[in-house]
Amino acid sequence: MKKQTKAADAAVLGKSDIMGIDDLPCKKIYVEAWGGHVFIKTMSGEDLENMARYGSEIPDPVFLTMVLCDEHGHLLFTKEDADALGKKSQKAIRFIAKAALDFNGLTAEAAEEIEKN
Repeated sequence: MKKQTKAADAAVLGKSDIMGIDDLPCKKIYVEAWGGHVFIKTMSGEDLENMARYGSEIPDPVFLTMVLCDEHGHLLFTKEDADALGKKSQKAIRFIAKAALDFNGLTAEAAEEIEKN
C-alpha cells in the first residue's frame, strides 16, 4: 500500500521537479451512443486559456477537440475538426463534454467543492 504524504512532510519542489511531474492523466469513458470507449484528458493551463477565449459559451464540438485523446494523451482532433464533430450525435457530444468538464473540475459543483476546502 502506498503511503500518503502529509502536506507538512512533503518535499519542496524545484523547477525540474515540477516540470518532471506527469500531472495530465487521461480517463477512459464509455460512450453508449457510440458503443465504445474514448479517452478524455486533463486540460493544461494553456488549454484552459484557449478555452477562455470563447468565453462561457464554448461550443461543445470545439471543446471536444481540446479533450478527446488517445490513451497517451495525444489529441485526436484539431479545431478544424469541430464542424465535423458537430455533426455527430448530440447525445454523445453532450455526454463527453459533461464528463470532461467534471474530470477537469470545471463544473459549478466542482467550484463549490473547491470553495469548501
